[in-house]
Amino acid sequence: MKNAGIVILLLFVMSSCNGVFEYSPYVTQVKGGIKHIISKNSEWLYKILSDTEDDIIFAVISDTHYDYKELEKFIDHVNNRKDIAFVVVGGDIADKGLLKEYEFFAEIMKELNKPYFTVIGNHDYLAGGREVYRQMFGAFNYSIEAGGKKIVFFDDIFWESNKRPDFLWLENELKSAGSSDLVVITHIPPFGDQFSKEDELIYVNLMKKYKVQMSVHGHVHTSYQGHFYSDETNYVVVPSMLKKAFFEITLSDNIQVKESKLP
Repeated sequence: MKNAGIVILLLFVMSSCNGVFEYSPYVTQVKGGIKHIISKNSEWLYKILSDTEDDIIFAVISDTHYDYKELEKFIDHVNNRKDIAFVVVGGDIADKGLLKEYEFFAEIMKELNKPYFTVIGNHDYLAGGREVYRQMFGAFNYSIEAGGKKIVFFDDIFWESNKRPDFLWLENELKSAGSSDLVVITHIPPFGDQFSKEDELIYVNLMKKYKVQMSVHGHVHTSYQGHFYSDETNYVVVPSMLKKAFFEITLSDNIQVKESKLP
C-alpha cells in the first residue's frame, strides 16, 4: 500500500506540473499560429515592395538570446522608422534551443509592424532547437529578392549541427543570381571559431568568384565592417542586442551599410 501511495502521488504531481515539463528539451511541437514564418513574411514583403521604387533599407540584429528587453526596445524604434522595409535576425534566437524560448521570441516579434527573416545560429541547434526552428521558420537555406538584389540566408553551423555546411547549395544559389547584386547572411563569420582554414577558404573563394558585395554575420557579439580579406566583399559583423545596436543596409546602386544605436 505504501508503494501504491507513492505512485499515486507521483502521478498527481506530474499531471499538475504541465508548466514545468513544457521546458523539457524534448518538447518540439510548434503551435500552428507561429509556423512557417519565413514563407508568410516573404509574401508580405513582396506586397510591400511591389508598391515602391525607392531604395530599400533593412535592419539587421543578431544574438537576441541574451536580452529580450533590448529586442522590445529595438522593435519600438524600428516600428517608427517608415524607411525600414524589413528586419533580419542573424541567429541565436534561443539560448538553450528550448521551445519556450522560441515561443517567447515569436511573441515579442508579433509586435513588429514589418516582415522579418532569420538565419539559424549555433545556440538554435541545441536540444530540440533544430526541429523547433524548422517548424517555426522553415528552410535553413533560402533566399529572397529585394530592390533587384538577391539576399541569401545560409546555415554555416559546424559544431552543433554535427555536419558540414552545404557549400554546393550556396554556390548554386549564388550562380543562379545572374547579374543581380548579392548579399549573403550567415550566423558565423568565416574568420570565426567554427571554420577550419579549408572551409574558410571555400567560403571566401565563393564570395570572390560570384562578386558578393556584402557578407553579414553575428555570433561574436561585437561590431565589425570592412574588407577583411582585402577583396571586393564587405564583411559586416552585427553585435548582440546587449550592445543596444543594429546595422542598417541600404539596397541601392551601391549597397551601403551603417551601424545605428538604439535611443
